[in-house]
Amino acid sequence: MTKIIVLTLALVFALSGAALAQDEERPPDMETPKEPAAEAAPPAAEPAAAEPAAVATGEIPTVVLGLGAGVYIPTSSLGVNFLLGVDGAYQLPFLGGRFGVGAGLAYSQPGTSGAVEDDRVPGGSAEYDSTMRELVLDVLFSFRVFGWDSVWSPHAGIGPVFYFLDHKVSSLGVEQNETSTQVGFLATLGVDYFIWRGALVGEVRIPFALVGQRTTGDSNVGAVSVIFGYRFRL
Repeated sequence: MTKIIVLTLALVFALSGAALAQDEERPPDMETPKEPAAEAAPPAAEPAAAEPAAVATGEIPTVVLGLGAGVYIPTSSLGVNFLLGVDGAYQLPFLGGRFGVGAGLAYSQPGTSGAVEDDRVPGGSAEYDSTMRELVLDVLFSFRVFGWDSVWSPHAGIGPVFYFLDHKVSSLGVEQNETSTQVGFLATLGVDYFIWRGALVGEVRIPFALVGQRTTGDSNVGAVSVIFGYRFRL
């Protein structure tokens, strides 16, 4: 009996040693490699905001100041010339500020040349050069068709005009100057387009006054002017 027990214990120890040997030889479990997490894509760039179109503020200006230049086409025999001008207006505080009253100052110097028949001079004719310097002061009542919140608007005006004239005539080596002040009227029609702190302006101006100087005879200092400029809104 004792031998059987001894043999049984020996067999158990032998089997246990074999099992331990197998465990030592078995390679450690290989962990399955994990795929690296994908990096988060950068957020999509927001589309650039579109540039805002010109938008009028809608604020009614108290004063409008402008300057412009253009072409001056006389209705008399004087030639086409330039025109430079400045103006200002106060916008009346009713009806949305569409009515204004203001004043303007403009300058031009149209001229002409030619010859007149005169039997008293050799050749029977005398050449001459004539220049009419015109300083024009106007008082204008204006009306804007659309409100100040509109990007563009037609406008019109009418009022009295005062011509301060200096007429110079040269002929046969002799120069004569004659000055006078004439009163007439002015009508305007134009359109403006809002940009920056005011508006680009295109305007047709029609001033007119009669003149009866000794050097001009019965004539006029009317004209049709086309002007482009800019008016600040203050």
